[in-house]
Amino acid sequence: MGMDRRGSAMNKNAIITGIWSNDDSKRLYELHWPDEPAVFHQYEEGQQCGGCAFFAPFNFDWGLCCHSQSRHFSETVFEHFTCPSIVNEGWEAHSFSTLNIDALFETLEQRQSTNDSDLAERDDEHQS
Repeated sequence: MGMDRRGSAMNKNAIITGIWSNDDSKRLYELHWPDEPAVFHQYEEGQQCGGCAFFAPFNFDWGLCCHSQSRHFSETVFEHFTCPSIVNEGWEAHSFSTLNIDALFETLEQRQSTNDSDLAERDDEHQS
């Protein structure tokens, strides 16, 4: 193994990009999570890794799980795989965050609407 200038082992970074990196995860997928009916249900509902905020795609089928709270963290997983830690964000770009951006924007829009109403009431009172 190579060493860096401080004498520490260097990362060889052998990332697998086209197959499962963990045979146990592959078996869970093939057997449809036999001991976890809730996980299989979310899989059937389309809550899958390809739509998780922490899925980093390598290609059209495979990607890296980047969710540190997932039991599959740092594994190469199939985009149609799933786990109990999924942060369902949709199948577009991912935020790598547990923050619910849609809820944040809804809250901001509600506040703006309330502020606009308050200003209109003050205008009406001022003009009277």
